[in-house]
Amino acid sequence: MKQQIIDYIKNEVKDNNPRSFFREPVVGFSSAGDDLYKNIKTIVSEYHLYPQDLLPEAKTVVSFFIPFSQEVVDSNKGKDVSEEWALSYIRGNTLISSICETLTEMLRKNGIKASGTKTIN
Repeated sequence: MKQQIIDYIKNEVKDNNPRSFFREPVVGFSSAGDDLYKNIKTIVSEYHLYPQDLLPEAKTVVSFFIPFSQEVVDSNKGKDVSEEWALSYIRGNTLISSICETLTEMLRKNGIKASGTKTIN
């Protein structure tokens, strides 16, 4: 299942990247009980959720990051937000939401309790 999740995320980004806004996504897995989550509200944001806030019986957390392409990064080095960055930000957030929804459904269809959300800071 782990490789299926990684492949799905990577393929979705590849298939939904017509203007080369993104680089290959980074996908990771962690224990929902990892002690590092205890400090997440201090480290990330007081509004960040604990894994158990989304699913009380959570065992594993799937995390992924979709980095902007170097061209998008370079385009946004001026004082104003570049058009490429703005478009990639909107497209990226839409893609993240879609991936979370589909992954949640895919896991549920395989008998795995799941809850998906995106967190953007």
